Amino acid sequence: KLKAMQDAALNFVDILIPDQGKSFAKIALAPFSQTVNAGDYAGVVSGQPNSRSSGPGNEFLRRCVTERTGPDARTDGQPGAGAPVPVFAPRGRPTYLPSLADAENCAPRQTIVPLTANKSRLKSTISSFEAAGSTAGAAGTAWAWYLLSPKWATVFTGEGAPRAYGTTKLRKIAVLLTDGTYNTKGGVNYGDGSTEAVEISNSAVAICNAMKTAGIEVFTVGFGLDTALARQTMADCATSSDRAFLVDDAAALEAAFRDIAHRSVPLHLSQ
Repeated sequence: KLKAMQDAALNFVDILIPDQGKSFAKIALAPFSQTVNAGDYAGVVSGQPNSRSSGPGNEFLRRCVTERTGPDARTDGQPGAGAPVPVFAPRGRPTYLPSLADAENCAPRQTIVPLTANKSRLKSTISSFEAAGSTAGAAGTAWAWYLLSPKWATVFTGEGAPRAYGTTKLRKIAVLLTDGTYNTKGGVNYGDGSTEAVEISNSAVAICNAMKTAGIEVFTVGFGLDTALARQTMADCATSSDRAFLVDDAAALEAAFRDIAHRSVPLHLSQ
């Protein structure tokens, strides 16, 4: 499954960011499994320093984050000390570690990528994806929103800064891809048939609905989904039924991403 998803995503990048001619798109990536790997953004989104002095050396903040709780759990509210994104530490273990390598050891290993037209960075990140962990779908959905939200422009600056909602000739599009049921929260996997999986899936749909209200167009792609809950989540998250794709093989997955790509940017004809 992973190889097919990578191939489809790589082709998606090729269509939206061509090797020749002007590109009309930027793409961000929000890989997720057990957690989301925020990389060096972990400090600013959690309201904590990425490193701190400890005795003879430094300690490093874990880069793995989970979904927000409280009033901002289903919003794109600006993060930080007032609305922190929680750093994930296994129960009973510290948030800060003496080794940066250990702090960066997340599932997934790949960090988020803010909006960019850097094709080589996008493709190298996609090509390095690995199958690991479980499916923190609500967290992944939330990060898809954060990467597009102008409220996060203080976090993602420069090329990666999302522009304002309603900007003329600008479309904000989220593409959600999963091959499994959303079954993980707080870094804990509860299983596909659990009541928690229903709660996590409902949270993802609520985030999708809030995204759509804000002006983001949501496409969903479910690949080989084997539970009714997962299929319904993809259907409910999409902006409309024609933006929800349920596919079971690599060819259909490729066609879905190609369709989404061609519907995401206008065609420019020249002679």
